[in-house]
Amino acid sequence: MTQFCIILMFFTVFLYNYQVFPLAGQYGVTSLDLITLLFYFYFIKRIIWNGEKLLIGWHTAIYFFFGLLAAVLLSGFTPLLNGSAPQVSQFIKTSIHIIFLGFFVFIALSFQIKTEIWTNVIKMWLILSIFINIFGIYQIPARAYDLPLAWLDFTNISMGVRGTIDVDLVKQLSLHYGDFFRATSIFPEPSALASFNVIIFSFLLIPYIQKTKSFFQSKILNVILFITTLTGLFLTFSMTGFIGIVLILTGIFLLESFKRLIPLIIVIFSSIIIIFLTDSIVTKFSGVSVAGLFQNRIEGIINYGSVKKEGMEGESIYGRVSTAERSINIWKEHPINGIGMGLISYDKKQGLKFNDFSSFTALAELGLIGFISFTGMFISLLIITSKYITNKKIFEYLEPNQKRLIGLLFYLLLHQVLINFITGNNLVRDSLWLPMGMIFSIINLTIIKQGGKIFTVQLVKTPLRTTFYGAINKHLAIEKEKKM
Repeated sequence: MTQFCIILMFFTVFLYNYQVFPLAGQYGVTSLDLITLLFYFYFIKRIIWNGEKLLIGWHTAIYFFFGLLAAVLLSGFTPLLNGSAPQVSQFIKTSIHIIFLGFFVFIALSFQIKTEIWTNVIKMWLILSIFINIFGIYQIPARAYDLPLAWLDFTNISMGVRGTIDVDLVKQLSLHYGDFFRATSIFPEPSALASFNVIIFSFLLIPYIQKTKSFFQSKILNVILFITTLTGLFLTFSMTGFIGIVLILTGIFLLESFKRLIPLIIVIFSSIIIIFLTDSIVTKFSGVSVAGLFQNRIEGIINYGSVKKEGMEGESIYGRVSTAERSINIWKEHPINGIGMGLISYDKKQGLKFNDFSSFTALAELGLIGFISFTGMFISLLIITSKYITNKKIFEYLEPNQKRLIGLLFYLLLHQVLINFITGNNLVRDSLWLPMGMIFSIINLTIIKQGGKIFTVQLVKTPLRTTFYGAINKHLAIEKEKKM
């Protein structure tokens, strides 16, 4: 049941754009929400009905995780003392949402989810990535020639910002340059596809670099995965993807041993060939060089702040910097506990509907307490996972599957740093808390395996089923005596 729920959760995360039904006219309940709720009930059943113990391999990141949840509650003092009824209502709704998402991390760091389950989750994502990227590649000519499924329609009302945008008006975002349309596949925008492909690229590259073991033994399948991932990533024309790859390569150069750089050179050389061929094909049929677009975009960003203020069409860095500056201004008004969870749009002076960074959202809405907790959680996890790579003795006690997962954690965290501190805002999104749950879970399994500092928690001394069946048996015995 655990494996069924976990795999289904990581599958339905791709269906966020489609709601099952609306809740209160403002939130679209998705299939992921329902599967997550089912898993929560199953977890509660295991620890209360079955009376199972929770084993928590303790580390510093757990302090910051609980500190973040505490900051969410403390931020409520601002709307409760000075806010209006709508502000209090919004605070309650958003707080419930983030605690609902964060509960998965609590389960992951206390309830032993086997490494085989996480391995199967990654395998499922890898196979899905082939179809996702092929569809993304297809959509480029489909949009140019108005073919079927060129654009996908969404139904989730949560995609509107605080109800100010009709979901019927929310479409896939894909700016075009001549006849070249940026790839989006099943995602709402190119950066989301790029972000997904950075993760897939890590799943393919890191085991190869670390010489652990690829998730699939088939060389043909691995080649297909590598080509479709790199092609899909390149065709998103996304700085999120570009920076993500740079971060991964930087992490490899900093942490991996020198002998692991030889296979990396092979990967880089192969990637250049694939990118060159892809760019040549796109240029031939659309008249636009994607590599040239990347060059122009990077130059525009480098020149940001100088005399040249404007980059190419669609460049988002200018708007993102603006939202960060306005978030800091909101934080200055409420420095300790913030304006309140989910209330950044209620500051009329700054006129900010939504922030583009998780970190600055934490700062403005949760104050210094939330920002320190959020940032501290990432820093402590990066320290822990980097030691797993550099300390070879750790690997001696682990089975092959766990070695492979442990080697991936640092790079998965780099991706989350990219999204939450550099390019996006996933603070109240499953796309942050599901991967964080995976990371916390694998760390927990490793600490338990190594015999580290472990806390045992048992919520009920006597399993509820024992009490229940005992009461029934006692009742039946009494009834039997009466009949005698």
